[in-house]
This record gives sequence, structure tokens and C-alpha cells, in this order.
Amino acid sequence: MLIRNEEGVRWLPLGVAAAAVAVVGFLAYQRWWPHDSTTQVSVDQVLDRYRDGMGTAPAAPVPPVVEPVVTTEPATVVEPVETTSPAPAPVTEPAATTEPPAPLTLPSAGVYLYATEGREHVTALGGTEHIYPAETTITVTPNGCGVHLRWDLLAERYEEWNLCVDDGAITLQPTGVQFHQFFGQSQTDVSECRATVPLNPPPAEGTAIGRNCRLASERWNPVWTAGPAGTATVGGVEVTTTTFDVAITLDGDYPEHSTQHWELGPDGLPVAITWNMESANPSPVGSVTYTETITATLTSLDPLS
Repeated sequence: MLIRNEEGVRWLPLGVAAAAVAVVGFLAYQRWWPHDSTTQVSVDQVLDRYRDGMGTAPAAPVPPVVEPVVTTEPATVVEPVETTSPAPAPVTEPAATTEPPAPLTLPSAGVYLYATEGREHVTALGGTEHIYPAETTITVTPNGCGVHLRWDLLAERYEEWNLCVDDGAITLQPTGVQFHQFFGQSQTDVSECRATVPLNPPPAEGTAIGRNCRLASERWNPVWTAGPAGTATVGGVEVTTTTFDVAITLDGDYPEHSTQHWELGPDGLPVAITWNMESANPSPVGSVTYTETITATLTSLDPLS
């Protein structure tokens, strides 16, 4: 009986200590271990941001209206002259005419809705996944020589790029932005490219354009290859489209293999987007694998504003 009591006295503190360590560890985990979460950006939030931004943007200059000057000339009386009917002239076919190309117009400012399915996943700290909402937005605002586009997938994930009209074509401009946030840690990567991409009119089918970029100061070369022209139905309206397939291949210690497919309307606005990406990235805990898949389809040609 004494031995049992002695055993009980000896093991009880060990049991309490183990429990205490477990509790302290759990509390430390709750407080210090990084947690990951996602926040959906609602259409109303995007609209509010768009309206706030447009309210502070300078108004586009309006050309003055000039009233036409109407003049009258005195009537001239011409006496009729008798003539004989000449021989009929030979019939010639009218010369063929070439219709002038349609004027190039960039997307109208506003918020465009896309039916979306996709997710991103990272293997860091045991792994986490962000599921994209069923509806995402691309916001178009005036910017510099053209328009700025921002694709909001989540508060933790967005993309930005710019379109302009250069040398008779709607072009994808050299700069862009990629934003990611995992476990509360944000990363904004700016891309600086040497090559623009003519979107409309596009280059000949099969033409490949290497953009020769730096992304976050690292070498990055998306290759845009022009595909066939086509049509798409958006909100019951048929539009002509140009297509591009984009490939990104990086080898070495941190490879990346990504494919994108873009269907673009005549104004350069995406009609449909498909992405598949996998990349390895350095981190303090070793190589981290990032994957992302997205399909998005424009639901209406009319923007919200």
C-alpha cells in the first residue's frame, strides 16, 4: 500500500506536467502558429472601389462643338443646249473596293462579371488551399495610353495588366502585377517585360512572341502563341474572338510549368480564360510547391458601373 502511494506520488506530477505541456503547447499553437484564411471580394465592394476611383480620376477632355457655317450661292441660270445623243459608252465593271478596317476600341470602363471555377494550393506549413468563388470580376479603368485591368479572385489573390492602342493594334503592355497572400504573408510581384503582344489585329496564326520578362527580379519568359480566330456567345450576343496560348517553362532548382489559354474580344477584354500552373519556390523551410487552376467565362458584354 505504501509502495502504491509512493508510486502515485511519483507519477502524478509527471502526469500533470505532461498535461500542462500539452495545454501550453496548444495555446502557443493557437497564438503563434500561422493561420491561413480567405476573403471573398463581393461585387458591391468592387463596384464601390471602382466608383471611388473614377470619382477622383480627371474627366476626359470634351472637344468643343463647332456649328457648321451655311452659305448660299446665287442661282445661275443655264440656257438649255440642244445636243444629239452620243453613242452609248462601253460598260465597265466597277473597281473592287476594300472595306476599311473597323476602328480599334478598348474595353469600356466598368466592372465585368465572370463565371469562375478554380483554386490555388501551396505546400508550405503543412499545406493550404484557396477555393475561388463562383463569380469573379475584372475591373477596367482608364490609365495612361489605354486601360488598366484588375482581376479580383480573392482579397488574397489578384492580377493586373494594361492595354493600349499602339501602331494600329490593341496591345498587351510590358508591365503587370501578381498578388498572393498565404498564412497572412503578402507577396506582390511586378512583371517588367521587353515585348508587347498585339492582340487585335493579332499576328499570323502560329506566331510565337517571347515577352522576355523579369518577375520579382527573376528571369521569366511567357511565350504567347497566336491561335485561330473564332466566335463566342456572351450573354446571348455572338462576338468574334482572337485566341492565344501561353506557355511558361523554367528549369533548374525551382522549375515552373504553366499553360494559359486566352479568348479575347475585339477590344482585348477576356471572353474566356483557362490557367494551369505548377511552380517550385524557395522559402526558409525549403522548396514550396504552388499550383493553380482556373477557368473563367465572361457573362455579359455590358459592364456594371
